[in-house]
Amino acid sequence: MNAKNIPKKYSVKLVEKESIAKNTMGFTFERPGGFSFRAGQFITITIPKIPDVRPYAFSIASPPSDNEILLAMRMSDSKFKKAISRLSLGYECQIQGPFGKLGIHDTPGIPAVFLAGGMGIAPFRSIILDEEDKGFPVPIILFDCNREPKTAAFFHEFESIKNKNFRLIPVMEFLPKGMRGECGLISKEILKKHVPNLAQAVFYVVGPEAMVDCAQKLLTDLPAVDKNKIVIEEF
Repeated sequence: MNAKNIPKKYSVKLVEKESIAKNTMGFTFERPGGFSFRAGQFITITIPKIPDVRPYAFSIASPPSDNEILLAMRMSDSKFKKAISRLSLGYECQIQGPFGKLGIHDTPGIPAVFLAGGMGIAPFRSIILDEEDKGFPVPIILFDCNREPKTAAFFHEFESIKNKNFRLIPVMEFLPKGMRGECGLISKEILKKHVPNLAQAVFYVVGPEAMVDCAQKLLTDLPAVDKNKIVIEEF
C-alpha cells in the first residue's frame, strides 16, 4: 500500500455504549464527515491519552447508510477493552480506515451463505442490514454459531427480519428446548440440510481461528461446494 492509498485518520466521539449480549458490548461513535465504507469492512481504533494501549481492529457492525459507527466486541481483560469500557460519553478517539475486502457478491439470485462464529457476526450485520435496505436481491442464509442464545449478539434483530430471501439458522452448543435451530457445532449434515444448492452458493466464513479452520475444512471436504466460492476472514 503506497502513501496515497493509506486510509485517512479521523477523530470521533463516543456517543453510546450498551450491553448487546452476555459479556459483549456495543460502542457507538459519531460518523465523521467524508468517512465512507463498504458493508463488511473494518477500522482500527486508538484511545488517545491512555498509555500502553495499542490500537485495535474491529469490523464495522453498522451499515453504510447509518449516521453512526457501531463497533461490537466481546469483553476481556485486555488493556484496550478495559480502557474502552471505562470511557465516558463524549470521549474522543481516533479511527483509521476503512480496511478489508470482505463484501457480498452482487449477482442477484445466487445465494450467499454466511457462517458466523461469535463476534464474526459483526461484519455480517453490516452486510445484512445493507442488503435489507436493497430488498435482499442476493438471498442470504445466516448460520449464527454460538455457545448459547445469551452469547449471540444481534440475534433478536436477525429474528425480526421478515423477508423470504433471508434465513436465520441458529447453531448453538446449548440450544434451549423448544428453540428453533441446530444443536451442536456446524457440520456437513447441517449445511446439506439448509443449503438447497451447495454448488451454486457462495460461502463466507468469519470468526475466531478455530471456528474458521473447522468451517473451511467442512466446506473443502464437501464435493459439491465450489472451492473458488469460499471467502474466509479470520479474527
